[in-house]
Amino acid sequence: MSAQERSSLHNDLVVNGLQLPITGYEGMVLDGWDRYQPCIEENIEPRFYDYEGDNPIEYVLSLNLRGRYLTLAEKERGCAEDPRTGAVAQ
Repeated sequence: MSAQERSSLHNDLVVNGLQLPITGYEGMVLDGWDRYQPCIEENIEPRFYDYEGDNPIEYVLSLNLRGRYLTLAEKERGCAEDPRTGAVAQ
């Protein structure tokens, strides 16, 4: 997501509130991180949907890698990142 897209989403959340719940699983955000951050910054109460499936990794891949227009570098970084710490595997 570009800085302009992030700013637009941030502004929309301030004006309209959170329209879609954030998907969580075991204390992690599976989907909705770009919505979660502005909620925290603006003291907007985030709403969560708890993922109940049996394959959270496939869920994340389906939504974020296959369903988005990401560059190859962005996809590679997403696959290398530890979802709990954000650290990139070497």
